[in-house]
Amino acid sequence: MDMQNSSHPGPSSSGLYELFHCERESLDTRTAVVTVSGEVDLTSELELRSQIDAALAERPIAMVIDLSLVSFLASCGLTALLQAKQQAHEQETRIAIVANDRRVVRPLEATGVDQLLSVYSSRADALRDIAPGDTN
Repeated sequence: MDMQNSSHPGPSSSGLYELFHCERESLDTRTAVVTVSGEVDLTSELELRSQIDAALAERPIAMVIDLSLVSFLASCGLTALLQAKQQAHEQETRIAIVANDRRVVRPLEATGVDQLLSVYSSRADALRDIAPGDTN
């Protein structure tokens, strides 16, 4: 399992906590997972897109973007998800979003983005539905 990490420290320069963390992993050669935690806003959007782009560059059959640890999802984060869907569609990669916190689900629903993306309440459910073979 290959993992790549990216973090943006919180307002304290001591790094005692992070407002954003993004980790990309390959479950196998066909399935990628991008796990995001913290706040997805203007300060973290570019790093999120970078991790998604890097995962898609490996041309997986399936990709899960796990937002279950996200505490805030700004409109730029919604745009990043829609762009990921478009890019995945163009290269025939199945994509799923994991969101189970109301602070993330609400913006998805309020904007109708949940109707455009496959949204699941758990990573296991997402992988079961879109990943090739048994990866969970």
